Amino acid sequence: AVCFLLQDSQAATANALRVDPHPPEATAYVPPTGPLPIVPQMERNFLTDMLESPAVVGLGFVHFALSRQSQEAQAIMAGRRKAALLYMSHTRAAYCTITG
Repeated sequence: AVCFLLQDSQAATANALRVDPHPPEATAYVPPTGPLPIVPQMERNFLTDMLESPAVVGLGFVHFALSRQSQEAQAIMAGRRKAALLYMSHTRAAYCTITG
C-alpha cells in the first residue's frame, strides 16, 4: 500500500507528497488467503476482508516525517494543518482517506 499527504487548497503546493506513515498498531492486519470457510467457491475481495477483519480501536495518531525545507512542511509550520492522508492498496484495489 502507498500513502499520500494531500494538503488543503490554502497551502503553497497542490501536489500530493508520498509519505510512509507509522500507524499506532503494534502489528499490521494481514487478511487471510485461501478459500473462504463458508463459501469456498467465492473469490476473496475487499468486502470479505472487511467482514473477516477483527474489531479494532480507532487510529488515534498517525505520524510521519517531513523535511523542514519542503513546501509541505513550510505550510504546516505556517499554521495550515488541515490535510488528508490517502491510502491506496493496489493488491486489494481499495483506498481510504483520513482527513483532519
